[in-house]
Amino acid sequence: MVILLNFRSQDWRNINQVIKKALVSRLIVFLIQILSAFLIPVHDADAFKISHFLEPRNGDQINWFAKNILLGYTRWDSQYFLSIAKDGYYSERLIVFFPLYPLLTRYLEKIIFNRVKDGFASLVISSILLNHTLFLISSILLFKLSMRIFHNSPVNSRIQKALEAVQYFCFNPASIFFSACYSESLFMTLTLAALLSLEAARPFCSAMFFGLACLTRSNGLFAVIFLVYFHFESIFKRTTAKRNQISILFSRAIFSQVFKLSLQLFVMLFPFVLHQIISRKIICSEKSAQNSEFCSSILVLPYAFIQKKYWNVGFLNYYQFKQLPNFALALPVLTTSALIVFNFFKAHKKKLIHLEWLNLMKRSQKTSRSWANERCLPYLLHLSILLTISLLFVHVQVSTRLIFSSTPIIYWAIASSESKVKKYFRLYSHVYMVVGTCLYSRFYPWT
Repeated sequence: MVILLNFRSQDWRNINQVIKKALVSRLIVFLIQILSAFLIPVHDADAFKISHFLEPRNGDQINWFAKNILLGYTRWDSQYFLSIAKDGYYSERLIVFFPLYPLLTRYLEKIIFNRVKDGFASLVISSILLNHTLFLISSILLFKLSMRIFHNSPVNSRIQKALEAVQYFCFNPASIFFSACYSESLFMTLTLAALLSLEAARPFCSAMFFGLACLTRSNGLFAVIFLVYFHFESIFKRTTAKRNQISILFSRAIFSQVFKLSLQLFVMLFPFVLHQIISRKIICSEKSAQNSEFCSSILVLPYAFIQKKYWNVGFLNYYQFKQLPNFALALPVLTTSALIVFNFFKAHKKKLIHLEWLNLMKRSQKTSRSWANERCLPYLLHLSILLTISLLFVHVQVSTRLIFSSTPIIYWAIASSESKVKKYFRLYSHVYMVVGTCLYSRFYPWT
């Protein structure tokens, strides 16, 4: 991570702008969640709540600060993450919340407060400090990655687009979740670090970051497309550079590439697999007829089993008339993502129709100056997967924070759009940022 954050002295001016945007956006979210406490009553949500959470304690200033200033950051799934950070996986329903974020929160609490406190106040403070730090790092990584993607644009245009991408990230529609006690900031940081490593031709480093991302959120698995694409691109270049295709197919270089990919996929997927093994033990330790049926089979992932058991997550399970408001809530991000994918493939339809799509993998110096160039093909494939999962499997309203915390291409596409599109996206982002922060912080349903 330290290597990825290195930049030249002449970049300091731009990095300062990035830092300023990130800090201002976090300050705005902070002020909105405090102001909403005075204007909006707390909703008695039907959700998991920690018993005796942040109860008043005489003379405990840390507890008072967390309860009166930071309480708006601790709604909904935050309660799960904080509970895991304090007591571990004491119940099977907790296993769908992956361990890296609560683990980092717990260790940061030990560093800051020198010991694990009896209550949750110190965990809340540690969690929010962690997320704000990670959000700042994410903004810098996004700027660096954007500069690489827009590499063929003139210098001033490249910087402007990169800064715009950061602007849309800092004030994105899911902003509250990057500050609250959620894993979005950590996941975005690890994803960007992995992508930047891959763009710098460091696939093993990228695999390690992707592995940590898989230990943070389940959708980290979909990033496997980037590693596969990276090595397939290398194989394609080696193949097209030789005349004898049969000898190339069995050449040492190709086998070496496949071996490297296999090793990197192992590094990436091992943390996820390990968590599933531990999760299976937790589930099978709780005796019930439903659990016994699951434990007798190894075909169903523990994550999928618990999602289905407690949240009814599954293929088309959310397609019910009563969920129309949630589909309406997710419509802007789904439409935006679909248009980005459609416009990219429309721009390259001739190559796709004539089965020349492999030519998109050639990184020539004469490539398009827009974001929709050949470097973005794996990003578009990844976004297509996220869009499909959002539409068919998950609770559709979470697609806002799912997509905005998992891929940078949505920010690049908007930064490269015409002014009218940017205007509508800013309006959408600002409305969702304000309304979402207010509703979330008062325990009302949001994305």
